[in-house]
Amino acid sequence: MDPRNYQIAALGTFVLIGVTHLGFQIDWVNALVIIATALFTQACLFSPCFISSCFSTSGQWKSALISSMSLVLLLRTDVVAIAALASFIAIASKRFIRFDGNHIFNPSALALVLVTGLSSHAYISPGQWGALGLVAFLVLGIGLLVVTRAHRLDVALAFLLCFASVVLLRGMYLGDPIAIALHQLQSGALLLFAFFMITDPKTTPAHRAARIVFGVTVAVVAAILQFKFYLSTAAIYALVALAPLVPLFNTYTRSLFHVNKSIRLRKTIVGVKASVEAGVVDSDQSRSVYGISKR
Repeated sequence: MDPRNYQIAALGTFVLIGVTHLGFQIDWVNALVIIATALFTQACLFSPCFISSCFSTSGQWKSALISSMSLVLLLRTDVVAIAALASFIAIASKRFIRFDGNHIFNPSALALVLVTGLSSHAYISPGQWGALGLVAFLVLGIGLLVVTRAHRLDVALAFLLCFASVVLLRGMYLGDPIAIALHQLQSGALLLFAFFMITDPKTTPAHRAARIVFGVTVAVVAAILQFKFYLSTAAIYALVALAPLVPLFNTYTRSLFHVNKSIRLRKTIVGVKASVEAGVVDSDQSRSVYGISKR
């Protein structure tokens, strides 16, 4: 099954739980506008025909729906046009801001940063959903990662562990009760970010070691923004600011992989030559032993 189906189900379920049981202040007009704008923009920019895009086996509309549902959960505005603009920015950024075949920025994160920075009528919900909401989202998020994104669990854990460590150590340094640090970590927006934004395969490094470094870097920058500049949703800003580093990570790790491969190949060739010269094996046997084919 397409992993995006699980993401849509998880986000949709949490929106329903939030509205019916957790008191989410979601404007349904804004929500419908955000989703409709995302689907329409996706169809216009990525498919010549809206109907064909809806029934396409590639399911491009699913990515637009996931981005729009993240905006529904996090974006708060009293202006419908701003909601539509955020949705348009999210999808259009995937089409126009690209490098090496991938979009650079997480669509929802970029849209949130831009519209909240440009207008005083929009803000990012900090996601203070209460204990029940946090537990529900934590279960959904972890389940989603285990089922669909195990290959991106490393970056989520690197971010969460590093950010939590910074918050706890800061509280100890200041002499604050641990309850204050724990309260700072009880943010629905933080969990949504960790499970649905920083784990985006298109906007995170391809190599595991690079992903861990990236997750730690985002956590450190987010902590600085939150405690130095008092941004309650600092992680989203940190992700957008550091997103241009991802192509650099990929280029460096790709080059390093090729260098290591070349070194191993040279060592193999040297070993073959030494074996032949020592008379241990003949040239044909050496090719078979070392996996080198005739050319």
